[in-house]
Amino acid sequence: MLEDERRNNFALRLSIDNLKNIIEILEDDKKPTKEQISYAKEDINNMVDAITNYHARFIELLETVNNIKELEKRLNL
Repeated sequence: MLEDERRNNFALRLSIDNLKNIIEILEDDKKPTKEQISYAKEDINNMVDAITNYHARFIELLETVNNIKELEKRLNL
């Protein structure tokens, strides 16, 4: 699980950095290459995947917290 989160973090950071590079190219009034545009599209998909994974992990953690709270109630803690 920790390895998945590290991979997710790395993919997200890399995708963000690559998109920043495209933005800089556009700000300099230069035209990005087709390859750069293709990578940008892939980076956006990677970001969506990473965010989806974070959301799923958050839901899992929330369910765990709720289960712990329910257990505490049952045990009168």
